[in-house]
Amino acid sequence: MMEGIPTNKAGLPVFYAGRFFDRVADAGLLGDYAVLSDWDVLPSQLSAALERASALVVLDMFSFPFESLSGDLQDVPLIVLLPAQLDAGFLTTVFGRAAFARLGFFDRVAVGDAGLWERLRLRYGWTEGQRVAVEDDRPEHAAAEISAALEAESALRAPFGDGDFEADRYWTERGDALAGDAPHRAVCSVNHDPRFNKAIHRVQAAALEPQFAAARGTQAEEVPFDVLEVGVGVGRWAASFDLAKTRFTGVDISGAMVEAARRNFPECRFDRLGDE
Repeated sequence: MMEGIPTNKAGLPVFYAGRFFDRVADAGLLGDYAVLSDWDVLPSQLSAALERASALVVLDMFSFPFESLSGDLQDVPLIVLLPAQLDAGFLTTVFGRAAFARLGFFDRVAVGDAGLWERLRLRYGWTEGQRVAVEDDRPEHAAAEISAALEAESALRAPFGDGDFEADRYWTERGDALAGDAPHRAVCSVNHDPRFNKAIHRVQAAALEPQFAAARGTQAEEVPFDVLEVGVGVGRWAASFDLAKTRFTGVDISGAMVEAARRNFPECRFDRLGDE
């Protein structure tokens, strides 16, 4: 562990413990990581600490300056631990604009209360793949669970096979290896860290989402917009559409990816693409 590091040169996850620094520092987290206190979030310090961070885990939402996550820091995948024993209405009032609205497909929410998760998921359009279920939402215990999950994910590598490249085998094995345990890594460049994939998605979205809007054009709002994606993976592009006004269908040759997409976007249709 590195405590209050001025720079992060190793691509480590960073845990912002804030007011709970002493408790989290002694929690026995797995792997290599850095832990920051509420004294370590001046803009220059935070920027240096997150320079190459693979993820930022916010364990104390009340003291973290979310507005500081601008520029390249927007590409650092976030995992936010919901404060314990607070209802969805209060959390939305306090964190809705500052934090929740900025959470995209490559960011996650650590929460133990399934009912609270479901209410916030529906409000903000989060997917099932974004939930990190924790059994104990006290910061030090949740941090240990999150660090174990990150350590397990870091060991995952999608198979590339040997010999001649076979597209069907490659994508099927890749889906089977990642779609269930780490769906956010089943897209883009599979053996890079989530920060790389989040950055790639942001660039792709900047190019594609204006085209999505243009495709709908002046079609009447009450007329459903039909979208078909071939090679849908875990469904990440469905989040770019207003699903209340869109009939989104996706197909993929990986059954595991199709199942992950169905969990992520139950209001859409996903099917496995067969030989036909």
